[in-house]
Amino acid sequence: MASNFEVALKAEMKKVIRCFNAYSSDQRASNAANFRMGYQQRRSIGDFYYVHPDVPNVAFPTRTRAAQHALTKREG
Repeated sequence: MASNFEVALKAEMKKVIRCFNAYSSDQRASNAANFRMGYQQRRSIGDFYYVHPDVPNVAFPTRTRAAQHALTKREG
């Protein structure tokens, strides 16, 4: 059985928006030349990030972190 927090978190996760930030050609060239990165990182063309409408001007690396931050903002 799910707790109240898990139910509220799932509801908040539905509000989270996924965004994509494309790298510039200079950033892609710099990543491709970096020998310390893995092959997937060198081939990447951008990054995904997540935003929540209740938390303006803040981006999060995962959907869950965005929803958790919105919940804690409401509580406090």
